[in-house]
Amino acid sequence: MKNFLRRNGLLSGGLLLWLALVAGGISAAQAQEKALPPLPRGQLPEKIFLVNPHGLSSGQRVALASLQGQLARRRGENIWLGGGGGKSGENLWLGLLRQRGIPEEKLDSFAAVLRHFKTASGQYVLYRKDEPESQSVAQVLARGAGAIALEDALEEPAREAGWKRIGDARGRTLESLTEKERTAGGAHPGLVIEQRAEMAYQLRDYAMLGGAVVFPAGNDPVARQVLDRHGLGTLVLGWGSAGGEDVFIRRNSKRGMAMVPTDHVQNLAVTSALPASGPLRQKAAPRGGNSGKREHLVTFVFTDGDNLSWMLNDFPVGEGWFGSPRRKEIPLGWGIAPSMAAVAPGVMEWYYREAGSGCGRDVFVAGPSGNGYFYPSEFPSGALAQHCRELNRLMKQADLRLVQILDFDALERTDLWREYLRQPMIDALLYCDYAPYDKGKGKVVWAEGKPVISARAMLWKGIAGADPDSVLRLLSSAPRTPDDSAGYSYIAVHAWSHSVADVANLIRRLPEDVRVVAPDEFVRQFRQRVREKK
Repeated sequence: MKNFLRRNGLLSGGLLLWLALVAGGISAAQAQEKALPPLPRGQLPEKIFLVNPHGLSSGQRVALASLQGQLARRRGENIWLGGGGGKSGENLWLGLLRQRGIPEEKLDSFAAVLRHFKTASGQYVLYRKDEPESQSVAQVLARGAGAIALEDALEEPAREAGWKRIGDARGRTLESLTEKERTAGGAHPGLVIEQRAEMAYQLRDYAMLGGAVVFPAGNDPVARQVLDRHGLGTLVLGWGSAGGEDVFIRRNSKRGMAMVPTDHVQNLAVTSALPASGPLRQKAAPRGGNSGKREHLVTFVFTDGDNLSWMLNDFPVGEGWFGSPRRKEIPLGWGIAPSMAAVAPGVMEWYYREAGSGCGRDVFVAGPSGNGYFYPSEFPSGALAQHCRELNRLMKQADLRLVQILDFDALERTDLWREYLRQPMIDALLYCDYAPYDKGKGKVVWAEGKPVISARAMLWKGIAGADPDSVLRLLSSAPRTPDDSAGYSYIAVHAWSHSVADVANLIRRLPEDVRVVAPDEFVRQFRQRVREKK
């Protein structure tokens, strides 16, 4: 309760309001849910100016990203950092904007951008390059005033272009911000960003658009200060760097917060403006019942789909993944972040449109462990129920029915899985242990009459028993018992060491009575034919 009240500035009259809500039958978790607005989206630009970020200094990139975020808050002109051609996710999404007939022009220098957009903003808040927190403070102060964050070394060219200083964040820390400064300009109460200093323009545009505080990755005391001002359900964008991912993901999980990896995402303030043409819908499974044969049923699901950095950059074009020429030969499962439906619906629609159908179906499932990466067993009491309610809403919006789970020795924690599986949109959970993914060896537990299916095996290069030959032997000798869980195998595919071609080559070598299906068909047949053993 302390963090919830602090985050919303409810330390006097607000406390009485909160107590009145609870007395009226609204729980603290429900009150918290009401306080969190949706994830922000930018306005579609009326014209785009392409700016090449290569060759620009770090400070210039920060300034342009903060300008991009400010411009995305209203209709009109905006900039796009990139657009130089080539095969990339960034150019795919720029192409979607072009399809809408939005005109383009190039600006060939930082000075040209300052001159052109002087009347659109024309104001800046200074920060010092070697003070990461002062940069974060500058962004907070600038957003409320419609200004940009500007490195002090760039003040002279900014003045020459007619821009004016309205604030100075040099020497200031995030802790020094007053409540009035923190909340000016519509700060988002349920969104924060962890980012490395060298990622100068990635995600900083979205921070400006959405009113999210950016705190420097790897500075644990500052991270704790920022996170402790926010409450249950806060989404952390970016990525950490202190002590390995399990360390900072545990840190977030213990606060009831999930992280969506986004540290390499650029132009999100503009990309988020792309709408879907209608409700998001995955391609339907082919009609037909069970085969009736004694066979072993298998599904392959790639990991790490929760990573929006990957999904918005290399994943759609990389030949090892969604850009593989062999993708539509085989049925596959892919993780995806449910929050994409809220923050980039036009991109999610593209994925669903490009997905394979028929025998080469692509089916997307919610990445671990729901709306963001976290460990459910580390969540505080009551927080998981809140998360799962919001997850159910997003899964309905995104047309998702399955959730991947990543946790530590938690397969038997049916008290956790009950919170997920009581949600009407969730048909089953696909469980992986943090290391190794297949620690559960295919064991199934049940909650709310629905299965939690652990990975029977994995494909992960360099790990004994996780190579294609070992998985082939395991599946070839597996029971052909469609009425028992032993007759089903969920295989987790490590996205960073195995490709679509690796999976296709393995499938081609399987016996005829080992049948591979997409994950939705796998779960449908499992639920129809296997019953919980009381």
